[in-house]
Amino acid sequence: MTEETPQIEAEEAAEDTAPAGLRAFKLSKVYRARFWIGVCGLLGCLLSFWASEFVADFLHFEHLSVNVRASLFSDRPATQSHDVSIVAIDDRELANLPYYSPLDRGYIADVLQTVAQYHPRRIVLDLVFDRHSDPAKDDRLIQVLKTLPVPVVLAYADQRTPGEDTAYEQDFIQATGRPYGYANLLEQTQEQPGDFEVTEIPFSVTGHCSLSAMVANPTCHEAERDSRPIDWLLRPKDGTPNFATLRPRDIPAPSDADAQAFAQDDCDHPAAAKPNLLMTDIAVRLAATDLHCRVVLLGGILSYEDQHTTPIGNLGDFTGAEDRQATEAAAAAHMTGEIPGLLIQAFAAQQLFDHRILYDFGPLTTALMILVAGLLGAAAVELDFAEKHPRFFILLCSLGFMGLDIVIYKFSRHVFPGNLVIVAFALALFLNLLRIKSSEERVEERAEKAIKAHGEAGEEPHEAPPQEPQAEHKSKPHGFVKRIFHGVSHIVMELMG
Repeated sequence: MTEETPQIEAEEAAEDTAPAGLRAFKLSKVYRARFWIGVCGLLGCLLSFWASEFVADFLHFEHLSVNVRASLFSDRPATQSHDVSIVAIDDRELANLPYYSPLDRGYIADVLQTVAQYHPRRIVLDLVFDRHSDPAKDDRLIQVLKTLPVPVVLAYADQRTPGEDTAYEQDFIQATGRPYGYANLLEQTQEQPGDFEVTEIPFSVTGHCSLSAMVANPTCHEAERDSRPIDWLLRPKDGTPNFATLRPRDIPAPSDADAQAFAQDDCDHPAAAKPNLLMTDIAVRLAATDLHCRVVLLGGILSYEDQHTTPIGNLGDFTGAEDRQATEAAAAAHMTGEIPGLLIQAFAAQQLFDHRILYDFGPLTTALMILVAGLLGAAAVELDFAEKHPRFFILLCSLGFMGLDIVIYKFSRHVFPGNLVIVAFALALFLNLLRIKSSEERVEERAEKAIKAHGEAGEEPHEAPPQEPQAEHKSKPHGFVKRIFHGVSHIVMELMG
């Protein structure tokens, strides 16, 4: 900082002798600094919210923080789930069918009847029936769903899924008389869902429960009013997949005697009675291990649709590497970090079976956290180290926020908005540094002009000081505002990149 010139001292003296209202308006240096800390902190908070909605690079930064947290501190079960199994229709299953879309409903009816003979606890059909197909096959599937001797839950896609005929969908579901839940995995309609990472089950927009909630509790009547963060699981300690996955071609029809024995078992109290099943066929025995008295999710694992980016997919620690080897295209999709919606529903349902809940702080608490982070970033410029090495200082603070994020996630099961906090902190710090630098440049400019004016006045005492510099100074845009408009986009891109 330069030494104050007599002209600047005179201006400050004039402020001290000004009327009380004017003195209150022209804040002292201390209060002025606090005022700008508040302004920069608020701007950092608002810009971080704006970046989370409109800056594409912010999504990648957000995904990175979620992926790191999920990879290091998600629960790792001892073995695979004994609650949920998957029956997956893959590309190979469809190779001999007359058409791919919509799925042949006569084929679906056959698969349902075969699976039902193993007497699962319930069947959850993660397939959307949003348009007509062959009328005879449509009627047959409706009849099978109405008369199947095991509980069945259907899926539907609400208006957030583009291209759905919700009127036909509702008519089809009502004709079956079965309960249903929405299967949407994105809060907003997206043409390319792969561009967004699925980290939570979205809230209900129709007043119905989600499909994953219906998997865990088919009598669910309380719809999700807020999005439910998914508590992912890593690969079990014994190396098995998280969920037993079968293909319809690997499920033989059991004998009548075995089917009757399955039906007599009490799945609500599986330890109460275990009949001596004949099961002379080893394939039936293997299928019964994974289907009998379990919740069976039946749906598609297809290479051409319903693929989503998730934290576990990106990490490569996903359970389904073995499960996805049915086709080369499906295996390639797994390598890119995408997994099918059917498996996401399984993880979300298993979370409810295990009573594992992740909590959000709520919008008000989240906004307050981000505002506090912005104020701390703006106030940090008072530290010499932060002023001299802002990037290194932000890096150290970001590591600290990430550590806080992990501790809160691990010990309180809350999802800390670490990405928004880091961005708000960094933006507020840079904005306040820009303001201070701009203010220093203005002081230096005023000092140079004052020295020049006094020098000229000493040489020619009878001449008035020239007025051009004042006019030039007034015509220039405000340095702080100019730096904001020219520097914010560069700062945001540099931080996100």
